[in-house]
Amino acid sequence: MFAAGFGPQYLILDSYRGSYLADALANPDGGFPALTGGLPPANPGNTLRQALKLNDLRNWAPAAPVLLCAGDADPTVFYLNTRLMQNYWAVNAPPGPVAVLDIDSAAIANDPYASFRRDSRRRRTP
Repeated sequence: MFAAGFGPQYLILDSYRGSYLADALANPDGGFPALTGGLPPANPGNTLRQALKLNDLRNWAPAAPVLLCAGDADPTVFYLNTRLMQNYWAVNAPPGPVAVLDIDSAAIANDPYASFRRDSRRRRTP
């Protein structure tokens, strides 16, 4: 599946994909595919990975309370991103409190976000 869309007839050449992957192996990210330190790659050599590092939010800390709402079944924004930030902030505590809400999970007893969970399920139900 991941080979689809790469090759001489496409916008992104397979050689470029290979250079990206080689750089990812040489300069791994601390949050993906394995969670190590949770930090972005120290010195990416690939220009796309350099741009991704510049736009990475792992150097940002909220100054006010934050509620990260995400769904583990979201096909567009992977829940892994939310977990990565949650783990990063657990080690690098931000000044404001951070809470994470998985709107796809079931509500628990005395859950202050139970209405959000029910509302999200109602919106997706045909």
